[in-house]
Amino acid sequence: MPAVTGSLRDLVGAAMANRQGVLVFRPNEAMVQAATTTPGTIHATAEVRVTPSSNGEFTANLTATTVMLNDCYYTLRIEWVDGAGGQMDFPNWQIRVTTSGGHIGNYISLGPPQGGWGGSLPNLSLVLMSLTFPDNLQRGQLWWKTDPDDPQNYNGRNTGEIHRGV
Repeated sequence: MPAVTGSLRDLVGAAMANRQGVLVFRPNEAMVQAATTTPGTIHATAEVRVTPSSNGEFTANLTATTVMLNDCYYTLRIEWVDGAGGQMDFPNWQIRVTTSGGHIGNYISLGPPQGGWGGSLPNLSLVLMSLTFPDNLQRGQLWWKTDPDDPQNYNGRNTGEIHRGV
């Protein structure tokens, strides 16, 4: 199963401190595998619960959704316990996982058309900077083809080109 990694942090950018957090990934529906080594395998909607480490980092081993017969994705519930008792967040994301695994930010589909008609809308104020086309560029977002470590150096690597996701 692909390993999806990330970090659970508070709004202040620190680990959840005295809160005990758990991430709960759940497929939106039962899945039938159409490709890879075991086509025809049925995957139930069983939840995958992941407890991040003390610094907030996590790894979730999830079934790839991109090899399924139907359009499947994971939803996420974030649970935590603090002085006020149990709390939960339900981000309106569609998490589509490839067979290679990687950072969770690469798998969150936002708004139409790639994310279906559910999910939050992408942040159109965001400008992604890199020398290669970003995998997670959402419709309407901007990609500046430049060296993020040295954006002022016009040595041929920094093209000045700005592209909009479609």
